[in-house]
Amino acid sequence: VKTEEQLENLIDELKEVMKPQFEARKMTLNIKLQDGFPAIMADVNKVHRLITNLFGNTLKYVPPGGIVKVAGSYDEKVIKIEVIDNGIGIAKENLDKIFEKFFQVDGTYTRAAGGVGLGLAIAKEIVISHGGKIWAESDGIGLGSSIIFTLPIT
Repeated sequence: VKTEEQLENLIDELKEVMKPQFEARKMTLNIKLQDGFPAIMADVNKVHRLITNLFGNTLKYVPPGGIVKVAGSYDEKVIKIEVIDNGIGIAKENLDKIFEKFFQVDGTYTRAAGGVGLGLAIAKEIVISHGGKIWAESDGIGLGSSIIFTLPIT
């Protein structure tokens, strides 16, 4: 069921809920949303899951002491959220594949991180079901990555 939601409040709530996990890994989570961030029509439980999955990925793929930035902006049609990290990065050929079910970037680090490769597939389904888009950007292995999504404004 979709209701009018303030994404800003949801992100702040999840930052507090996940704070112990970030602190345990000595990671910094910085959130900066453009002033006047608008409400969206959303299924709050699904968007909660979306943000949880994106934050959870950073906890898996950013080394201890890393930095995660959440940047939010908007125009007259959509909100845009970017989850930017200085973690392990993503090879160019895998940027689209990371949203496929059960796909995991090969490597010792990712195997050690656990999970079955559903987090970003679920994130993609949630974003699409809300009429948005999601994609990844990275300059390559070891160079961090950004997961970016847009959702329509109510």
